[in-house]
Amino acid sequence: MATPANQTPRISFKGLSRFISPRWLHRRLPVAASLLSILLVAVTTGSMPVSTTPEQPLGANPAVTAPTDPQSAGYQSTPLTEYEVEIACQTAVFVDETNSSSNNSGALQGDYLRVGTSPEFCGQLWSLLDIGPIAQADGGPLPDGVTITEARLKVRKESGPSDTVKVYGLKTGFTEGSVTWNNRPERYNSPTASTTVPTSNGWTYLDIPTFALDDAIDYHHGIRLAVCPTWTGCSRSVVFRSDEHTYNPSLVITYLGTDPGPTPPLPEPILDDTVPCQLDVDWTPSNPSPGQMVTITATATDDVAMRYVAIYRGSIELARRDATAGQTGLSVSYTEEAVLPSLNYLVTAKDLSPDT
Repeated sequence: MATPANQTPRISFKGLSRFISPRWLHRRLPVAASLLSILLVAVTTGSMPVSTTPEQPLGANPAVTAPTDPQSAGYQSTPLTEYEVEIACQTAVFVDETNSSSNNSGALQGDYLRVGTSPEFCGQLWSLLDIGPIAQADGGPLPDGVTITEARLKVRKESGPSDTVKVYGLKTGFTEGSVTWNNRPERYNSPTASTTVPTSNGWTYLDIPTFALDDAIDYHHGIRLAVCPTWTGCSRSVVFRSDEHTYNPSLVITYLGTDPGPTPPLPEPILDDTVPCQLDVDWTPSNPSPGQMVTITATATDDVAMRYVAIYRGSIELARRDATAGQTGLSVSYTEEAVLPSLNYLVTAKDLSPDT
């Protein structure tokens, strides 16, 4: 549907193909079909009025005036200013086809987004992200009425080879703490965007399908993406940092229009902290008997700032405590009945530094 002359579109795209969202098409097809039917009836059953007024040169008819040449009047258009907004990702996790019922948002895997194939059975590894809100009208930083010139996903590569990944739009959102391969959201198979990840580690940018951003703005939710491998060989994956890490992903949008105004800066990682946190573990009682209740307590301290401390059995998270801003000490406990010899735990702790 065309935009009325007196109405400014919320967001437009310059130099980018604005794909029609399947939801947009579904809502408008019946209207388009009805208009087409009416037009066909008018053409086939009625007569079209023809004006008998002689054709006149432009300007001869007093009801029509020729457009004024703005350059001849000394008018000079002001070029639009280019701005950039960066929106931090708060929801991201990878799903694993081999471990299809496992959620990977816990402390052991929560720092990472994996894209590729697993060593066992060549299962696919997809990374899912939901970033938003985007438009200012929805609480995001992007002003209304601007022209988007570029939008990319910014991610921090941690390890892995150089290879091509493909980014898809997702049809629905997901819950980071419960999504698995089995219940992952369905993806749109097209259009997609492909990027070759460099060999070197560090920040890199991935192209995204434009329609996914259009869909997020039009329907007032975050941009929902899946980053997937294009290869099928076993045991080959690229690892990025997740939203749980200080080097978290973000959506970077470049546009022409108005100044977005002051936006909160993204948190900077603590780079001068090279001393790892200290972790202590206590048992109560120290020598439990079968059937007796046993409590394991993990305490972690850091000279700058803590991030979390957690207790696991295998890959199952039993207890976890996350730090508040500037907190240097954390403690977490877990109690259960002692069933020997299965009292095997994994205790892990992390400070805020990306290097320890």
